[in-house]
Amino acid sequence: LPSSGQHIRRHQTRCGCHQINKRGESVEDKIKKLDVELWKYREQIQKTRSGPVQQALKARAMRLLKQKKMYEGQRDMLYNHTFNLDQVSFAAGGHICELVCHGDLRL
Repeated sequence: LPSSGQHIRRHQTRCGCHQINKRGESVEDKIKKLDVELWKYREQIQKTRSGPVQQALKARAMRLLKQKKMYEGQRDMLYNHTFNLDQVSFAAGGHICELVCHGDLRL
């Protein structure tokens, strides 16, 4: 039988995944907002003549693009972390399921 410590760790793992997923969704929202802003800058760049104004718009767009890439990296890292926690949780629960399936553990 799993000890109460294992049960608590599994519960903490699930809660940890939930918190990480919420953070991932928050980062996704930021990425979507940056996409909208980048689209606006793209339209403005196309409408302006080449010169200092267009260069300033390009610089702002590049800054937003770098920020978007940073958020995408954070999002990927968070989702990879969630995947790893799910794998650990599954592996911890898998041993118990194997015992029950083979009849070694009677509930």
